Amino acid sequence: MKIKDFDPWFKKDWLKNNSNTQPIVLIYGADAGLVHERAAAVVKFAANNPDDPFQLVRLDGDEIASDPLKLVDEANTIALFGGRRVIWVRLGSKQIQSAVQPLLNIPPKDAVIVLEAGDLKGTSPLRTLCEKSAHAAVIACYSDEGAALAQLVTSVLSEANLTISASARTLLIASLGGDRAASRGEVDKLAMYCKGQSQVEEDDIVAIISDVATLDQNTVIDGAFIGDFNPIETDGARLFAEGTDAGVLLNAAMRHAFALKKLIVSRTTSGDSLKFAAQSQGIYFKRLRSVEQQLRLWSVERLEKTIAQLADAVLSVRRNARIGDAIATRALWTIALGAKRK
Repeated sequence: MKIKDFDPWFKKDWLKNNSNTQPIVLIYGADAGLVHERAAAVVKFAANNPDDPFQLVRLDGDEIASDPLKLVDEANTIALFGGRRVIWVRLGSKQIQSAVQPLLNIPPKDAVIVLEAGDLKGTSPLRTLCEKSAHAAVIACYSDEGAALAQLVTSVLSEANLTISASARTLLIASLGGDRAASRGEVDKLAMYCKGQSQVEEDDIVAIISDVATLDQNTVIDGAFIGDFNPIETDGARLFAEGTDAGVLLNAAMRHAFALKKLIVSRTTSGDSLKFAAQSQGIYFKRLRSVEQQLRLWSVERLEKTIAQLADAVLSVRRNARIGDAIATRALWTIALGAKRK
């Protein structure tokens, strides 16, 4: 049976009664971190004591494929000290539907089988088998984006008694990738860095998130913000050819837009010199001449619109990785056009 949303199903349905009617849980998807996180959540609940080897059994999918009856035997074995047994299977490259079919025909009474899989196509025999059965729950795990990333950020930071400003949230979400485990690691690192504070700000994001723009990337970004297409075409193409990720370049451009916005505000409110204000934003001194030119071309309002456009471009790259280079190039062209119009 397909499950549309893991959280409501797990918290409201399966925890109360579906663990008996759906003892087999197949969790799959391209986001390996999210798949593992959800599989671990099911296992943690289903096993009264996950550290007890008699209650939790871990099996390898390829091993089961070679001996299909092994899974049936484990599922129908009575725990030494009573209670429900949990069999956690991490699938490999081999098919195991022949081992799962008997358990769907006659579901085990005191066992839960959690199947942790990779990205299964719609034609996958195991996925098809489980989706058609009322005794199995099938959960797809898609890469985190938008609301899902925002929820992850809020959850992790609230556990550390931290809030986050709206602008910092936008920058953070744009800096995170599509893998749940990697994203959680970055937010955990941020929470540790901000320990003792009450709120996370943009400066904290720039200081801690690992995507840091290189000098070559700065050449492309500065070119875009002064309306020069040549660096976008030449240096940008070279960066992509060398393996630079389109999302990383767009994230760097977004951080730069945030820095420009803060420079404008800082110089307006405090009258700081450009050199001092730029240093406070971590801008390399050799870029000051270009940054000074950019400040004459951009306003806070136009930068905020550009930041929103870059955030959309980052999401587009995640959804269409194969054309990520083209999406990033187009976004930088748009920035350059905006600078030229000014």
